[in-house]
Amino acid sequence: MRVRVMCLARYAEIIHGQNVLNIIGAGIEEIAVDSLPHVYGVPLYTVARLSLSPEEAIRSRSVKVTVLTPSGDMLLNPDEFILPQLDPSSSERFNTNFVIAFANMTFETAGTHWFVLTVGGEEVDRVPLRVRQVEARDEATQDKEEQ
Repeated sequence: MRVRVMCLARYAEIIHGQNVLNIIGAGIEEIAVDSLPHVYGVPLYTVARLSLSPEEAIRSRSVKVTVLTPSGDMLLNPDEFILPQLDPSSSERFNTNFVIAFANMTFETAGTHWFVLTVGGEEVDRVPLRVRQVEARDEATQDKEEQ
C-alpha cells in the first residue's frame, strides 16, 4: 500500500463514482492563535488517497486518523471506518480516497501537532500542524498599521 496524497486542507470532498478528490486550500501546516487554549472554529479536512495492489484490495481493513499533541498525547481519537474489499479483477492498482473533517478542535498548547493515519492498526503516514501563539493586537493598533 502506498499513500499517494495526505494533507490538511480548508475544504475537501470526494466525487463518488469518479474517484476524484476536490481539495481547496491544501497543505495547511501552521495556524496562528492569539491565546491558548484555543478553539479553532474553522474545519480542518484530512485528505488521503491510498493506492492498493490487488492482493491488498481483497481484504477489508480499518482506517483511522488520530490527532496527537506535541507531547504525544491523544488530542482526538475518532472512530475507525472500514475500507471495503475491492474487486481485484478490475485493475492492476486500486486508488481509494477519504476525507475526514475535524471541527472546533481545542488546542491547549503551542507546538507541532500530528494527524496520524493508521490502516489496519499500523501507522502509514502523518502530517504536521504547527500551532503558533502570536501576540494579540487591539483594533486601534491594527487600524494604524493598515494605513
